[in-house]
Amino acid sequence: MLAERSTVGALLGHLAHAIPEQEAVVWPPQRLTYAALYAQATAVAGGLWGLGIRPGELVALLVSNRPEWLTTALGCALIGAPVVALSTWSRRVELEYALAIVE
Repeated sequence: MLAERSTVGALLGHLAHAIPEQEAVVWPPQRLTYAALYAQATAVAGGLWGLGIRPGELVALLVSNRPEWLTTALGCALIGAPVVALSTWSRRVELEYALAIVE
């Protein structure tokens, strides 16, 4: 059972244990179960941690609409690093402004 004020990372962990073989992501031809999604997000979280990202640090994410966006955002959630989602349609000046905020 999840606490009333749980995190997205905690929810993913809960679902990976409660219904590990249930499909979480369908992006043909790729299909990810909750267990696989959690494993990928955990790998991303480990990589980010290795790069020095810590809880509370903002992470700018510039990825098109695909499963990698989700696994990266969930990896950030697992370590408590908020995501600043950047649009792939943004112009340079817009990205410069957004990245200046993240720094």
